[in-house]
Amino acid sequence: MITTVQNSRRLTLAGICLLLVCILDYLTPLHIGGIGIFYMASIPIVMNESKKTIIYIAALATVLIISNYIYFYPASFESVWILPINRIISVLGLWVAAIIGINYKHLQNKLSNQRAAYTQTLNDVIFINSHKVRNPVTNIVKIAELMDDEHLTAQNIKEMVFYLRKSAEDLDIATREMTDTICKEENNHYILSLSLYLRN
Repeated sequence: MITTVQNSRRLTLAGICLLLVCILDYLTPLHIGGIGIFYMASIPIVMNESKKTIIYIAALATVLIISNYIYFYPASFESVWILPINRIISVLGLWVAAIIGINYKHLQNKLSNQRAAYTQTLNDVIFINSHKVRNPVTNIVKIAELMDDEHLTAQNIKEMVFYLRKSAEDLDIATREMTDTICKEENNHYILSLSLYLRN
């Protein structure tokens, strides 16, 4: 619900921005160039929206830039070539801003996924440490305490060695699992970083 309200507020704000710039563009004489570039102000407003929304706002701004040019194109203006160049620069600047916004959103999603994977790995390591490592360590400590007893028989020592060996094997398995979990996350991080590097 809150996200929907924030999204509609951003879209409303972007629409108002486009309307105000369109009015400013309408009221500004054509020989004063550069007003069209203010249409770009709508892109940062919707930068946290979906790719489709960013493209929609950029397309709407492009239509407004071109329609203001076509509607107010003067027949008697001396430097006629400046007007289309100003509009082309405005449209290009607008779409560059839109592409930057889309890439920003893409990177933001990747970083969010990476953070979630990192958090999951930490939770896995904490679980392994608290459940799978802690038990064998506790058993080894207790067996070591029992070995201090002077009334041990050969059978008791044999059983303790068996449980000591079993606990050591469990500890070895748990530490290997923890190492594998950490290495898997490091490999995922490396592959993600490499793919981001190669993409750019």
